Amino acid sequence: LSSNTSYDQDRLNYDQQKLRQFYLTEGYADFRVTSAVAELTPDKRDFIITYVVEEGKRYKFGDITVDSEIRDFDNTKLAASLPIKKGDWYNAKLVETSVDQLSEAAGLFGYAFTDVSPDFQRDPETLTMGMNFHIAQAQRTYIERIEINGNTQTQDKVVRREIRLAEGDAFNSFQVKRSQDRINSLGFFQDKMEIKQNPGSAADRVVLETNVEEKSSGELQLSVGYSSLESFIAQASVTQRNFRGKGQELRLSASVSSYSKSVNAGFTEPYLFDTNIALGGDIFRRDYSSYSTSSSSASSAYEQVTTGFQIRAGMPLNEYWSLSARYGLSYDQVTLDADTYYTNGVCDTAIAGTYLCDAVGSRWTSSVGYSLLFDSTNSRLRPTRGRRVTFSQDFAGLGGDTRYIRTTANASQYIDLGSNFVFTAHAEGGYIKGLGQDVRLTDRFYLGDPQMRGFDIRGVGPSVTRSYYDTSTVPATVTDSSTTTRTALGGTAYYQTRFELELPLGAGARELGLRPSIYLDVGAVFGGTKPTLVDTCAVANAAATACVAGTRQYTNSAGELLYLDSSGATTTTNTGTAYTYTLGSYRETYSGNTARPRVSLGVGVNWTSPFGPLRIDLAKALVKSPGDDTKLVTFNVGGSF
Repeated sequence: LSSNTSYDQDRLNYDQQKLRQFYLTEGYADFRVTSAVAELTPDKRDFIITYVVEEGKRYKFGDITVDSEIRDFDNTKLAASLPIKKGDWYNAKLVETSVDQLSEAAGLFGYAFTDVSPDFQRDPETLTMGMNFHIAQAQRTYIERIEINGNTQTQDKVVRREIRLAEGDAFNSFQVKRSQDRINSLGFFQDKMEIKQNPGSAADRVVLETNVEEKSSGELQLSVGYSSLESFIAQASVTQRNFRGKGQELRLSASVSSYSKSVNAGFTEPYLFDTNIALGGDIFRRDYSSYSTSSSSASSAYEQVTTGFQIRAGMPLNEYWSLSARYGLSYDQVTLDADTYYTNGVCDTAIAGTYLCDAVGSRWTSSVGYSLLFDSTNSRLRPTRGRRVTFSQDFAGLGGDTRYIRTTANASQYIDLGSNFVFTAHAEGGYIKGLGQDVRLTDRFYLGDPQMRGFDIRGVGPSVTRSYYDTSTVPATVTDSSTTTRTALGGTAYYQTRFELELPLGAGARELGLRPSIYLDVGAVFGGTKPTLVDTCAVANAAATACVAGTRQYTNSAGELLYLDSSGATTTTNTGTAYTYTLGSYRETYSGNTARPRVSLGVGVNWTSPFGPLRIDLAKALVKSPGDDTKLVTFNVGGSF
């Protein structure tokens, strides 16, 4: 009850229970509510609620012991593992938790129905509460039957193959919990499905009842939106995660934005021929436009079109470890705008830079790789506890034009802190080594938003900054103008760590899909060959004379040089007057190639809104290096119809 709420006798009684629960967790073992009176005010408009309580003495825990009639148990070790310790304030909630923990421990040894009774040993003189947990004799139980109920579309075998126990096995509470996590991770059923343990036909038999409630596993989504990274976005996707009720995944997607276009089709069979082997594949085409940033805008630097396919297979090694292998073949075409960056049909390094001209071309990449995965999380979709570790290597060179070996590793630890607080610690890193050739610009690692918030897309790591001279001064001086550009080159090695705390909200906000968090990002990308840099105004020359900007002669669509005739019209005939344009005088500098960590701190909100997913981040770059490109606010929002 609180001010401005209506009087309710049931809530009055409920508040008494809440008071008792609070005091019993703070050491007051003798607490009781002696009276609760509701008085109507003289104007008969309000009630005054008065609780009279008797707190009693405050107790601490005394000796904690376990007395088990089951011979398999080590009483001393069980007592030491309990959350209550001698000298702590008495807490009735921890007593309940200890009972549950001992029941689960008994379940690990196959005792499904164990009676655990706490014996309270109160000492009013020393104000201590000794505890003895008595575990009664019980029979070891076995699985009599496993029942699957509620699945109308999903085949029984899809659920049963996730259950870690079989009929006739000894009962094991850990395996029951693990089975719940695996079934929930499928994403085919409503959340928080639980496997019930019911008595069987005999005292040593137990029936596992799995009641599932199916939810839609097919998605047809058309969305439009705006991203601070890619401006306008349009996406269309069709996904069936439980195709034909067999747990197969079928997907087709397409997307387009200001800087990328892609289409992808894939299929995965998680249990090939009802064996524990997964097989899948994808075919794809991706059109990506990298860009250079300036203080006022972003412009396209190069365009990469990738067409290819990948086949993959995986199998579990045990309950937590799995191994997967893959083969991929792709064809890359990297181009620059001919009207902007080419002179006489050749990539002009004075305009594009040697680093972009070297990236131009077409090539085949034939690669084979593997991944070793450890996963003990309680959910593949939204884990709140457990650990996930992946180690991967890919070798390119089985034919094709590209040769390298890429190694990556990442690890995530999820900790449920209680009260809906979830802490995540994530670390990852990678290294790519060219085999007999330099690592191409398009194969390197990049870092920035959205992986590392507080920095712009590809805003961390090696880059070339082109600054233009003011040639009207002697010597020429570099101007701080909006035409200064930064082009990210990527690196051959990177690392990143993230610490994130998901904050709890009320039940109403959680139902709306709001998930705020605070985070700390640390990372760097580095390595690679320093490109050839250009300075059109060498210091020695600039100190003596004015710096003269370079020029280029215009060409027509056929690549023929253009000239001006006496009337000022363009012609391909050499009139002696070339039709030219000024390149500008500039200086290129290379920066950011350092393993020095960059650090950002921020807050963000994920919202599964009615009109699509929305993510807003406000992050401040605390530590950066020269050449890095920072960004304070990032948002991504879309809509479905």
